[in-house]
Formats: sequence, structure tokens, C-alpha cells
Amino acid sequence: MSYIEGKKDHGNLPIKAIVPILAEDRTIDGAVVKERFGLKELTELSYELLPNAQKRAFAAAQTVSAELQKKAAYSAIAIAGAAAAAGANIWLENQRSFQKGLRAIKADIYSTG
Repeated sequence: MSYIEGKKDHGNLPIKAIVPILAEDRTIDGAVVKERFGLKELTELSYELLPNAQKRAFAAAQTVSAELQKKAAYSAIAIAGAAAAAGANIWLENQRSFQKGLRAIKADIYSTG
């Protein structure tokens, strides 16, 4: 057990996960000895742990996971679509209220005329 894992297990560090990574391939004399690993897992875990307000910015800025960028983009589209639908619904309700008010005014004008 590593020192950090021990601290995590005893509650001394607020660690959610330990993700081993190798950022670049290891080579000896031009031959790849060990391929890079862990970056995608670290990126996705970091995204999941962020507050919602920062998730889209993080997803757009990172270059490790295209899937994460798609996920954030679809989320933004869904939010924009919901906002547009809500705005259209409010506009429609306002139009209905306006038309109802106009009918009441017309009825009042014609009934007193």
C-alpha cells in the first residue's frame, strides 16, 4: 500500500480516487517500452467530480477525451432547448393573455356603443 493510499484509507486526505497515469509513451532507443495510460480515466473522473457550473468549460478545454466534449455539448444543447421551449411557452401564454384582454376590450366597446 502506498503512502497516499494509506492516508486515504485512514480519512486523512479527501481523495475520491487514485488514478495511475503515464502521460507519454516510454521509449528506449526509439522503441516503445510502455504505452501511455490513465489520462482518459483521470479526465473523466475529474469531470464527474467538478461542480456543474465548471463541467462545460473543463470538457471544452481538455484534449484527451472527445467523448467528454460530446457529452458536454449535448448537455448544453439540451439545456438550451429546454430554455427555448420554456421561453416559447411563456411567450405563448403572454400572447393568449393579450388576446383575451383585447377581446374583453372589444366586447366592452361594442356593448356600450
